[in-house]
Amino acid sequence: MNPISLKHFQTTALALPDSGRVAQEAIANNDMTRLQRMVHAGEVDGHTLTAEQRTLLIEAVRCLNINAFVLLTEHPDGYDLNQPDAEGNTLLHHLALRMTDAAMDDGGWEDTLEPFLENVHGNIEWDLENHDGRTALELAGWADRTSIAVLLDTYAPEPNPTGSDHAESCTDEAVFSDVEHENFDNLNHRDKARVLALYEQLLRQKRHR
Repeated sequence: MNPISLKHFQTTALALPDSGRVAQEAIANNDMTRLQRMVHAGEVDGHTLTAEQRTLLIEAVRCLNINAFVLLTEHPDGYDLNQPDAEGNTLLHHLALRMTDAAMDDGGWEDTLEPFLENVHGNIEWDLENHDGRTALELAGWADRTSIAVLLDTYAPEPNPTGSDHAESCTDEAVFSDVEHENFDNLNHRDKARVLALYEQLLRQKRHR
């Protein structure tokens, strides 16, 4: 390749749009036509990251764009569900932060996320911590996100503590005992998430009696 053609190649390459940024804008603006075109053309995939090191699935969750989330999960090429962003938050962390009970119940996210987690839960590292040292379940408890706490707790593997960890662990019965004695605020974030999940399950059982 001669210098002229090399210079032309470099100029052309630099002129190419940043696919992560363009897809990020499409998700934020709910421009499904553009996003669909990019996905089908192979311009973006699971390896595409934004400037904040977020995957497009994370962007869809952050923007509560359920249509984008569904589109992206229908084309799952290359997605690492454990990919952290610049703050160490994975897809699960963002679900815990963004999924209010209203979004889960009225926004249709629960019906979308349940089969998604059913299919992928075995590929998720549930105990990953963000830069603040919190797992997704702990974040759900911290943010009082009852519905997403229930869903995450449903698919998260049961903890198997041993040794000193076992002595510090909190059984469901002990957690309920704490709540009954109005010591909920003294629980750590993971146990708060479990409490919220357990109480929601009890409420659902009562509704169906």
